[in-house]
Amino acid sequence: MDNVTTTEMANALVPLNDLARKTVKDLDPDNELLFFRVRTNKNEMMIGVDEGHLYIVIQDARFIRTQNIVM
Repeated sequence: MDNVTTTEMANALVPLNDLARKTVKDLDPDNELLFFRVRTNKNEMMIGVDEGHLYIVIQDARFIRTQNIVM
């Protein structure tokens, strides 16, 4: 993935992460979102938080389908 696309994806996923974490906290103040996964027709994005770091993994969902991997 090129730098421009990487930056665009990160810029879109960081606010989504913030919203998801806030939603979980609003539903249960004693709980915390640590990981979530979003799947589209093209990509699967996995977002995780650990010790203040945000990890984003993006993989080609079309590849997963062609390999007959069941999710």
